[in-house]
Amino acid sequence: MNTGAPYRYNHIQVEITSRCNLRCRTCLYFYFEPQWVPEDLSETAFRQLCGVAPACRSIHLQGWGESLLRNDCTALIRRLAKEGTRVSVGTNGTIMNPDVAGALIRSGLDSMTFSIAGASADQQDPLRGRGSFDRAMQAVRIFSEARGDGRKPPIVVNYLLTPDSLKSLHRAIILCSRLGVDILHPTRMVHIATRFQEILADCQPTFVDRWAVFRARLAVLWSGVTLTMPSLKKNLVPVCEKNPIENLFVGADGSVSPCVYLNPPLNGSYPRIFGGQQWPSSRLVMGNLNRNRLDDIWNRQRYKQFRKAFGDRLQIYQQLMKGITPDFEGMERLQKTSDRLASLFTTRHQAPGPCRICPHLQGL
Repeated sequence: MNTGAPYRYNHIQVEITSRCNLRCRTCLYFYFEPQWVPEDLSETAFRQLCGVAPACRSIHLQGWGESLLRNDCTALIRRLAKEGTRVSVGTNGTIMNPDVAGALIRSGLDSMTFSIAGASADQQDPLRGRGSFDRAMQAVRIFSEARGDGRKPPIVVNYLLTPDSLKSLHRAIILCSRLGVDILHPTRMVHIATRFQEILADCQPTFVDRWAVFRARLAVLWSGVTLTMPSLKKNLVPVCEKNPIENLFVGADGSVSPCVYLNPPLNGSYPRIFGGQQWPSSRLVMGNLNRNRLDDIWNRQRYKQFRKAFGDRLQIYQQLMKGITPDFEGMERLQKTSDRLASLFTTRHQAPGPCRICPHLQGL
C-alpha cells in the first residue's frame, strides 16, 4: 500500500492484450492486419507493474486490444488494487454479462470505461461492425445495473467524434443519462493512417457543429452526466493530454513508450497522415519490462531527454502566461504571448519528432 511517499509515476496505461475481436475502420488493425502482433502481456512484465503500483497514482488497462478478452482480467485488476493504486479498465463493449460485470465490480475497480463511435447503430456499425453498437449499449446497461444504487464504480463512455457523431452529441448525452453513465468523454481520432480516417477526423467547428455542442451542454444541465469536451479548434499546447512528462504506456509485448499512440503492436513501418501529408512512422520504444526494470528504463538518458523537451515547453509556457489579467489589456497581452509561444514551439522548443505530427499536440 502507498505510505504517503511521492509518486514516481502519475499514470500508467497498460495493454494487457493486443488481441481484439473487432476490426474497426478507425483502427490500424483494420488496414495493417498482416503486420499486427496479437499477444498478451507476460507475467514477468505484470509483476513489474505490481512492484511499481504503490508508487503510481493510477493504472488503466487498455491499449490497442480488447482487455476483456483476457479471462484473468479481473484477477489482474485485483492484484493491482491490492497494491494501493487506482485501477480502471477499458472495453469496446462486446464482452459483458452479469457474471463478468459482478466480477469486475468486486475486483476493486475504480472506474469502468466503454468506447462507442456514435449515438446510434447507423453511426457506429459502419465503422465497428454490424451489431457492435447494440452490444455496447447492452454492456453498459448490464454493468450499470450490476452496480446497484451506489453507482460505483463510475462509468465513463469514450465517444469518438466524427462529422456525423458530433452533430448527435446531445443524443449521446441523453442516451448515457438513461443508461446510468457518469461521464461522457468525446475523443478525437489521433492516429490517422488513411484518407478515409482523415475524413472521419475532420471535425471543423462550423456553425452546425457549434450549435450541436451548445445543445449538448444544455442536455448536460438536466442529464446528470458530466461532459468533458475537447477543443474543436487547433491550439498548439506545451504538453498534450497524455502528458509524457509523468505518464507512460506499456504495450502487450512489455515495451515501454511515452504514449499509446507511439507504440501500436505492428511490425515494420506504418503511415501517419498529418497536415494533408503522409509520414512514414515506426514504434517509439524506450525499453522492455521483460528485460529491464521500469525505473531503469525511465531513467535512461534518451527517455529523460524526451521528457525534458516537454518540460522545457511547459516551463516557458508558464513563465510567459504568468500575470496575464482577465481584462482588455490582458487580452492584448494574451494574443501577443500566444503568437510568441507558437513561434517558440515550432522552432527552439519543438516537441520530440514523433509528437509533432500528433493532433493532441494541437490541443485536439
